[in-house]
Order: sequence, then C-alpha cells, then structure tokens
Amino acid sequence: MGQMQQDYNKFIAKNASVVVITPHDAEKTLKYFSKNNLPFYGIPDPDHKIANLYKQQWKLTKLGLMPALFIINRAGKIVFSYYSKNMKDIPANDLIIGQLEN
Repeated sequence: MGQMQQDYNKFIAKNASVVVITPHDAEKTLKYFSKNNLPFYGIPDPDHKIANLYKQQWKLTKLGLMPALFIINRAGKIVFSYYSKNMKDIPANDLIIGQLEN
C-alpha cells in the first residue's frame, strides 16, 4: 500500500476515493491503518463476502486472497478491473490514475 499512499494526492486530485477492503476484522484493520497512518478508507471483510461478490481469487499456494483492484464510477459501474496473479502483481498508480474520469 506504500505506493498507493505515496500517490494519494494524485487520486484526490482526480476526485477519487480510495477504499481498501481487507480480509481482516475491524480491530485488526483499524490497528493496521492507524499504525501505518493510511489516509484511505478501510473496510474489514473477514468473511470474504465482498471479496466473493467481486470474484476475488483465493489461492492456498499463495497464502490467501490475491489482490484485486476495481475502479467503480459514481454510477456504480465497474469501469476498470485488475486481478493480480500474486501479491507483487499490482498495477502502477499511473495506469490506475489514467483510468480515472475527470
């Protein structure tokens, strides 16, 4: 999340909100966000209900949920999605920011 945090102002400049869905409970999510001073919204999803809705992949060999990224416009439509192959397979912020509507 460091890269996303580093470019957070670029997301805000595009009038975007950054929301991170975590596979942890509320206490662990709050503790992590506070400890790392993350400016995003964090939503706990310990039962993977949100992850399942968006068909986020679970891979036991990769030790859990694979990162997934979605850009959802204000009308609620997914306009960009990216399903990672592993924990390091995260699209560059410039690619994501380029997908945002002004």
